[in-house]
Amino acid sequence: MLGGMTTFRATAGASRLAEPVAAGREAAAQALRHNPEAKLAIVFAAVSLDQARVLQGVREVLGDREIFGSSSFGEIGPAGYQVDSVVVMLWAGEFKFVTGVEPYGGSPRRAAFRVANSCLRKLEGERFDLAMVFCASDEGHGTEVLETIKEVIGEAATVFGGGSGVRPEREETFGPSFQWVGERVVQGGVALMLLTLESKTLKLATTVSHGLQPISNPMTVTRAKGHFVYEVNGENVFTFYEKYLGRPIEEVGTLVRTYPFLVKVNGHEATLPRVPVYIDRANGRIGFFPTASMEGQTVSLAHFTRNEIVRACRESAYNAKVALGDHRPRVMLAVSCGARQMFLGNRVSEEAETLYDVFGRDVPVAGLYSAAEIAPLKELGAATDKAVLGAPPCAHLVGETFCLLVIGDSSAEPRVPELASGGSRPAADSSEAPDRALEALSQENLRLRSQIEQSESLLDVREQVLLKINRENIEVSNELRAVNLSLSEMNQRNLRLHRIIRQYTPRTTWNKAGKLAIEERLEIPDESADMAYLFLDVKGFTSFSETHTPEEVVRSLNEIFQPVTDLLYEHSGDVNKFIGDAIFATFDLPEDAVRAALAICRRVRELDTPFQVRIGVHMGRAVLGNVGSDLRRDNTLIGDAVNLAQRLESNATPGGLTISREVHDSVIGQLKLAGNFREIQVKGKAAPIEVFDVDPGGSEA
Repeated sequence: MLGGMTTFRATAGASRLAEPVAAGREAAAQALRHNPEAKLAIVFAAVSLDQARVLQGVREVLGDREIFGSSSFGEIGPAGYQVDSVVVMLWAGEFKFVTGVEPYGGSPRRAAFRVANSCLRKLEGERFDLAMVFCASDEGHGTEVLETIKEVIGEAATVFGGGSGVRPEREETFGPSFQWVGERVVQGGVALMLLTLESKTLKLATTVSHGLQPISNPMTVTRAKGHFVYEVNGENVFTFYEKYLGRPIEEVGTLVRTYPFLVKVNGHEATLPRVPVYIDRANGRIGFFPTASMEGQTVSLAHFTRNEIVRACRESAYNAKVALGDHRPRVMLAVSCGARQMFLGNRVSEEAETLYDVFGRDVPVAGLYSAAEIAPLKELGAATDKAVLGAPPCAHLVGETFCLLVIGDSSAEPRVPELASGGSRPAADSSEAPDRALEALSQENLRLRSQIEQSESLLDVREQVLLKINRENIEVSNELRAVNLSLSEMNQRNLRLHRIIRQYTPRTTWNKAGKLAIEERLEIPDESADMAYLFLDVKGFTSFSETHTPEEVVRSLNEIFQPVTDLLYEHSGDVNKFIGDAIFATFDLPEDAVRAALAICRRVRELDTPFQVRIGVHMGRAVLGNVGSDLRRDNTLIGDAVNLAQRLESNATPGGLTISREVHDSVIGQLKLAGNFREIQVKGKAAPIEVFDVDPGGSEA
């Protein structure tokens, strides 16, 4: 006995203070208040908090007591489920422990080897009952670390823990995770504790559950490399998933993770999840987590429902209680997957509540939502897929599961329930008159809570219905596979055809055609348009084409047309036609046409080409109509304004821009143009035309 107490005592405290030092201090003080003899602290801190500053606050209260812990996505403590919080659990009693921590430093296996050997040396040959591990599990390191630790310490003890919560950097990548031991917080490493229960009255029990329901018949992974799957039942893994989801995986996004595989473990009928995490379309494969080999595995497609998740968690807790036998539970440690936290949504607190329902609120609990879970898998319920009972060996890194560790004591007397740490409120003064505003607020809260409960109930019913529909539709989906594949191939051909046609069609015409297709009309109506028109010609290219091969001609022309076309569209233009070595483009605004022309002149001067361009710009009204026959039509612009724009281009100097008087007068208030006026005589006009030769080098667009 320890100071007249039972052989084991645990207390827990929690804080949601925003300042990390204060949060660590408050959580530690709450736990220490009822457990001053404690010698070990287990700490879980939200990854959003500054971990070193949280440790500083915990250390200020606990002094030189040993600290062991991890960053987390969400926390479970005396007040149940919380986020952005700190949970501190203190243990006292008849047990010994050693701890160690190592950053990966580029080699997770070496770090795991070093920390395991270090802990074994500290034990000096003594036995141990529990190995608790928290580690960085991203990029597949968790499995590698766990296997290395098991190789060093053997499999005579229960191994329990998880992957530390990681800080998101971007939507598709993750930043660091953190592990705690003593006075150290390491980033991206492994923390290990080996614990010996000195009293024979103490007993460990562990359980694992997931609550996933299979929605397909068993299948075989026919092609895989490690945890990357290429084929299932001889079918591409993307085709397989898209057949069941009814849409491309990229459109489904992270929701694809709610459709994992269930994989049989060690020949048992029961299964554990393998979650699709790495979508690698380029190489035709999907990476599953945890990172165990998938080649030849028997799998079933599965899906979450929230009712099943909560039910499995409750049954897991009952199984742990049964495993304890006549040992009274003294403490609970819970590790749940961060994906469950996301999927449960408003019901995520029910995982913690099930523990209280089964064990009572006088049994302290601490836990975290993790990037992976580590637990021993010994006996799996073959018929129910509910839980894993018992003890070593066969610790695994798993995902999307709820793992529970309970320590019981056969010598313990029933505990007197204590107030939840940090959760109590002073009673109201009975002499005070009721506050009507508070009463009204309370009634409103009750009403809103009732509405939420009704909504949750409806959502649960819908989930059950959808699960049933999913199962029933599997066979129908298989029968329709050939039709879907044919339709998909036709759709892909149509998409390719659309891409090809669009490259050869003006954007304005394409957009009009799209609207007409929706309206089920077949002909673009004739109309008039008041626009600006730009003609561009490559000077000297005709003679060049006569003395060079077709390949050289096309390549040289595209070296100019590629940047020119980009600039036209950047300035809100639309290429109406490519006419040999000329371009005809249209703009809604004359200032956009002039800006585009100036940018083109300057860009062509920078190119390594012997050619120069001439550009003419005019504005006015033209007819936009359909010319041709029923077999071949062109939606083209016809009118004097278009013809004059072309005449201006032919009168421009090589490398220069000529604009009409109308264009000049329209844009002069918006652009600073340098150049000279002159009069030119053009075909089809009796009187001379006033034009302005713009100097691209001296003008400011």
